Amino acid sequence: MLVALSNRSSRINTGTSMSPISKCAGPIGEPIQLPKARACNVNAFNHSLIGRAFWNKQTESGFKTAITHFENCLADDAAYAKAYLGMADCYRKLEFWGTDEPR
Repeated sequence: MLVALSNRSSRINTGTSMSPISKCAGPIGEPIQLPKARACNVNAFNHSLIGRAFWNKQTESGFKTAITHFENCLADDAAYAKAYLGMADCYRKLEFWGTDEPR
């Protein structure tokens, strides 16, 4: 039994000369093209953070204030996805607690 296991491990280990990281990274010595980071509007980012802070209060007034900040965020940068996500979270919580109608 022990001999059979050692034979299996030797078959598994053969043919793995490259580490998993180097397989993902591409050929050795060749640079990898990473996607460019999107430039962020600082005001939109700040409104998003403030909106999340109010969302974390988990109160009706906190959710409504957070929605206002997320709307301000979208006014600054309409492509800021985290603002849409934050607004969806707020509306979902308000609807779940029965304080707002579903949209």
